Amino acid sequence: MLDELEERYNNARVLIIDDDPMNLELLDTCLSETFQTELVQDGREAVKRANDNIPDLILLDIMMEGISGWEICQQMKSSPPLAHIPILFITSHDNDDTQIRCWEAGCADFITKPFNFVTLEHRVKMHMRYKLTTELLTTLSTRDGLTQLSNRRALDNTYPMLKGVCQRNGHPLSLLMIDIDHFKQYNDHYGHLQGDKCLQQVAKILKSTIKRTSDRVFRYGGEEFTALLPNTDREGAQKITVVLLNTISGQHIEHQSAPLGHVTVSIGVTTFDWAKLPQHLDEAIEVADHALYDAKQAGRNCFILTEVKPCHH
Repeated sequence: MLDELEERYNNARVLIIDDDPMNLELLDTCLSETFQTELVQDGREAVKRANDNIPDLILLDIMMEGISGWEICQQMKSSPPLAHIPILFITSHDNDDTQIRCWEAGCADFITKPFNFVTLEHRVKMHMRYKLTTELLTTLSTRDGLTQLSNRRALDNTYPMLKGVCQRNGHPLSLLMIDIDHFKQYNDHYGHLQGDKCLQQVAKILKSTIKRTSDRVFRYGGEEFTALLPNTDREGAQKITVVLLNTISGQHIEHQSAPLGHVTVSIGVTTFDWAKLPQHLDEAIEVADHALYDAKQAGRNCFILTEVKPCHH
């Protein structure tokens, strides 16, 4: 964990927003040896840049032309991808009203001008380390320790988010339930340590095959995995499923207790029209689970695909 935290810290990015070029240069000089810095003079451009390439921390001047730092902060805090990013205000005003407005806007801290370089550097480092540590702990709590895939808790959190995105954009969502065939017999024959290695191998194939940035792969539990594929219709889901089946079977992971002598999977696939997406994850899982059951009944090492779409009268 500490190695991962240090790696994140060494690659951390600070977005510095100030319409005074001299202030930008001073702040950059103070921080660029420790962090990657991006400098922006225009407030509206800064909001766009932050959404396009999310920073780890933002330094924001309050008094700027066109749009104030308070307004920029409120815009960023209302944007889901940026809401958790710590914002440190830089201000030449240190009265009570200014301080209250800073806190109300949602800042993590504020630094007064003229700023002391040592204090500025320590404040930024403190907030950066706290933010990255919190993020890493959240990641670890939603990661399966054996396969390094996201776990069931992450699936519970991710489904509502992807469902909302698909509904807003009118896109379908495909859900895959993937089960390693005859896995109990595999464990009985080879032992649980080798069974763990088998799970890791299959997880690695899933991760390398389902690789769009919008797609998500999870270890559902035991020898079952789940994938959520937003903006993926029936044909797209079928295509990726066929690749998965062939790739896993093609690895020829030895399994003497299986009919083919190597590891295979069965997959239940359901493509939901955006208008028919279930409110709750369990309802969506249940539909794909039925398809998985049918794939097993059909002889395993295959997939069954169902589609849920509105009835047109």
